[in-house]
Amino acid sequence: MPVTVTQGPVAIQELLTRRSVQLSDLFERAAELARMRQTLERELPPPLREHIMVASYDQKTIVLQTDGPAWAARLRFETPRLLELARAKCNLPMLQTVRVLVAAPVQNRQPRSRSVYLSPRAAEILRNSAQSTNDDAVRGSLLRLSRRG
Repeated sequence: MPVTVTQGPVAIQELLTRRSVQLSDLFERAAELARMRQTLERELPPPLREHIMVASYDQKTIVLQTDGPAWAARLRFETPRLLELARAKCNLPMLQTVRVLVAAPVQNRQPRSRSVYLSPRAAEILRNSAQSTNDDAVRGSLLRLSRRG
């Protein structure tokens, strides 16, 4: 679907209901990664299952991510079992390799306070967007943001 240029704001709800091919593919890929993670988590022992994420895959390689080097070492010991599980239960019969990456866990940092300036036009767009949504929580958030202008 080609990208169209509009004259003004478009409601997020409209964008999501008119999914483009790329957006649809992205949602599908994210859902598949989540299914793979759940499948592998069910088969792993409790302490290990809490530290695994399926980052990516193709027909020959699955990339797993964990939050520390100790967990990565434990996952690497499970490689033969993970290969069999992924081949059988994740529909990857040609799988040959399990890669394990370490990524620092996302930390909950307090955002730096800063003053935000909105132009009058941006505030107006936020108010108009709030009026076009059916979701009360989103409407309230947009209205609060629009008051910063």
